[in-house]
Amino acid sequence: MSLTAEFLRSTHMLRQVENDTRSLASASGIPAYPALESVLTKFMPLPANGLFMGVASDGLPVLLNMADPRPGALLVLGDRQSGKTDFLQGVARAASLTHHPRSLRFAVVTSRLEEWAGWSGQPHCFGVWTPENPGLKDFLVNLSARAQEGSSSESLLLLVDNLQCITDLPFDLQENIQRLLANGTSNRVWTFATLEAGLAGSLPLWVKAFGTRIYGRVSDPGVAERLTPMPGANLRTLLSGAQFCIRERNHWLRFWLPLSK
Repeated sequence: MSLTAEFLRSTHMLRQVENDTRSLASASGIPAYPALESVLTKFMPLPANGLFMGVASDGLPVLLNMADPRPGALLVLGDRQSGKTDFLQGVARAASLTHHPRSLRFAVVTSRLEEWAGWSGQPHCFGVWTPENPGLKDFLVNLSARAQEGSSSESLLLLVDNLQCITDLPFDLQENIQRLLANGTSNRVWTFATLEAGLAGSLPLWVKAFGTRIYGRVSDPGVAERLTPMPGANLRTLLSGAQFCIRERNHWLRFWLPLSK
């Protein structure tokens, strides 16, 4: 696999999940995909450093190896309503089901608090902040210092729901986030961010700071072509809200997001 998409793949075939995925397809071609909890039950136990993100078309899990910093920060690009927030919430939910809070926690920055209602009280959640929340500054400063010092064995996921919202932060906080994007994974701080595909051209420096890109549905062929580093992704054929893809060496790996709500 390429270093920009350094995903672990399970070494054992889980035929039941594969069969479930295929047999639950509806007549319209839209799969009735199983719930996250039932999928994870079939994949357990996961590797200690594995972060579950979805199921590939061959029925195998797609996992991020949090012990390997080379993929860098991850940016999820897609149309509006393509499932970008669902992706972040699926990752957070899977992390909560497969890791102890002492080993993995997550924090959320979002301009839409209503979409993250109820998350801040969970044991794995550091907090949910809007860009305007005064508490965000202290958190980012402390997180940036931790990433520089490498003083914690705990993994932390920084989930930025809409990358554009952080461009309104004070310059010093933007610098903190840039440092996290550049160096965070070396010290177990993994940043996941979402961005509407059509806005990527207006934030070139931010987009460039992400080592790995995950794509949801992009209906405009011109936008899709500008975003993808090689042909064949066919982003407009992805199912909104459920299907994503990532480059894996010289081909595109498609995977499904189990239902997490």
